[in-house]
Amino acid sequence: MAFYAYFVLTKQDYFYPDVKDRQFLHYFYRKSKAKHFNVEQYNKLREDIEEAEESLTRLHQPLHLRLPIQEITNKD
Repeated sequence: MAFYAYFVLTKQDYFYPDVKDRQFLHYFYRKSKAKHFNVEQYNKLREDIEEAEESLTRLHQPLHLRLPIQEITNKD
């Protein structure tokens, strides 16, 4: 009965990892609002970090394989 109630409220099946993520996000947004934390800016910074790490990985890989410089400048 509890699983059906969860489905009616959220329109999602009850899977523990999904429920855990949903609860975390609910808690995170509630606390960020109370502390006046800018979630949009945080998400933008996280995206910038991921992009920089991807670029570093892309640059490191040809250097590790000792490929010519021309192939370093081309994106995958």
